Amino acid sequence: MCVAADFSKAISLIENLDEPWGIKDAESRHVYLNLAARRYTNTPKNFSVEGRHDIEFPTAWH
Repeated sequence: MCVAADFSKAISLIENLDEPWGIKDAESRHVYLNLAARRYTNTPKNFSVEGRHDIEFPTAWH
């Protein structure tokens, strides 16, 4: 199941913003990060954030 589909309206609002925005579900799993958020968090472009907890990110901040 694609969790992002449940948040499609919110994603369409934030995907082109210059400010870093992300969406998490009720269990604190990531659903979406816009490009500005990926840059801010140093999250690789090819890393799928959907369904991941912070600890699973391949970054220093996790």
